[in-house]
Amino acid sequence: MRRRLISAPARFTLIFMLASAATVSGCSQQPVPGPAGQTRIRSAGFDASVARAAARSVLTTSAASLRRGWYTLRAEQGLVARCMKDLGLRYITSSAGPEPSAGATTDDVAGSSHPATYGVSLAGTQRAAEPAEDRYVAGLSPSRRARYTEALNGSPHAVGTFILPGGAVVGYETGGCLGAARRVLFGTVRMQALDALYPQDVHLRFDAFLASSRAYVSALHAWQKCMTAAGWNLASPQAAIQAIEALAAKKGTSRSELRTRQTRTAGADAVCNARSGLRTRMADTLAEFVRQLPHPELLQLQRIYLSDQKEARNAVRDLSRLPMIR
Repeated sequence: MRRRLISAPARFTLIFMLASAATVSGCSQQPVPGPAGQTRIRSAGFDASVARAAARSVLTTSAASLRRGWYTLRAEQGLVARCMKDLGLRYITSSAGPEPSAGATTDDVAGSSHPATYGVSLAGTQRAAEPAEDRYVAGLSPSRRARYTEALNGSPHAVGTFILPGGAVVGYETGGCLGAARRVLFGTVRMQALDALYPQDVHLRFDAFLASSRAYVSALHAWQKCMTAAGWNLASPQAAIQAIEALAAKKGTSRSELRTRQTRTAGADAVCNARSGLRTRMADTLAEFVRQLPHPELLQLQRIYLSDQKEARNAVRDLSRLPMIR
């Protein structure tokens, strides 16, 4: 599962379904960290081993990837707000929550923090059901809403398309202040759309591949048995994280209650992961899966990896120039 902070509004349209398609789920001045031990990839030429390393990175959720998403969301919102202000229009930014912990545990990667944590906080989950920006736009008259929407998203006729590996044709709006912000961060709006959707589409096939791996399934069963013995009846690390997120989103949950439950669950997960080797088996299976990917998919994932690194640098740069959201 690729857990990422998705910039809002994210406007994509599945134009024509050919096969199954994926669905999409103040500034620190420190540089955004990359995954530990990550191979730097040159943009020139194609090296299969290097491209596979890039693909594994893109298809893996880590604390570093969550932090990059956090920086990007805040930078995008700030750029959009500045653009709309220049047009004499109001844009209400929404909270991205606290900066993700560098040592947090994810579905795919065991964390390094002590005590263990999934990085879930009340501030990051207990938000209004409807963002203030959506309420504001809904309150505009039909004519003003149409002008506002076009300023934000551009003309409905300014649409690009691409085909996902699973066969879905995706349409994405390219204009307006949102398009301008994404060009600043990603170089092109197309690359932002690919970054949001392409890896998740590939990950659908990996999920099926993972379920067929005897080594992974055996490790998962060992992890489940260990967690049950520790008092946690959970199907997977993903289920563990979702349970903590649900607790955080529940009205009335206190910070101490969340901290205690999260520390105990993540701590048990760390012990059971070490005993079962679950996340190691997952990484090994991902490497096997990536070795079977066709050249065009590897190349596209490598491009997305390179874009992610550039986008993170751009986000840090632009946040430093946007005092409104610092």
